Amino acid sequence: MVKTDILRGKKYEEVYWAVGIFAAALAIFYFLHFNAVEKFKSSVNKISIASGRKFSVTFVSNKTTGYGWQVAGPFDRNVLELKTSAYIPSRANLAGADGNEVWTFKALRPGSCVIHFEYVRPWEKNTPPAESKDITIVIR
Repeated sequence: MVKTDILRGKKYEEVYWAVGIFAAALAIFYFLHFNAVEKFKSSVNKISIASGRKFSVTFVSNKTTGYGWQVAGPFDRNVLELKTSAYIPSRANLAGADGNEVWTFKALRPGSCVIHFEYVRPWEKNTPPAESKDITIVIR
C-alpha cells in the first residue's frame, strides 16, 4: 500500500509539471501573439490585419534635411489607433545619412480607413510635400 501511494504521488507530481509547462507555453504564445507587431515597408498600398493586432509602417527618411513623415489627414480613430512614431538613425553615423521612421498602429475593430502620409518640412506651411503616400487599412 505504501508503494501505491508513492507511485500515485509521483504521477501527480508529473501531472503538475506538465500542467505548469503547458500554462507557461500558453502564456508565452498569448504574449507573443497579441504583442507582436506586423512590419510593413512604405511601398505597401494596402494592409489587411486582424482586429486587436499591431502593425508598423517604415519609411526611409532623412531628418538632417529637415524633412520628416507626418500623418497628414484624419483617419478613422474608431477602427485604428496611432501607438507610436519614432525616427531610427542610420547605423552608418555619417552626416546626411538616411534613417527610418517607424509608425506603429493598433487595429481596434473591423472596418477600413486610409492613412495619408506626407514627407514635409514642418515649418514650411505653404509648400507642397516632397512625397506623399496613401495606405489603405482593412481590419477584419
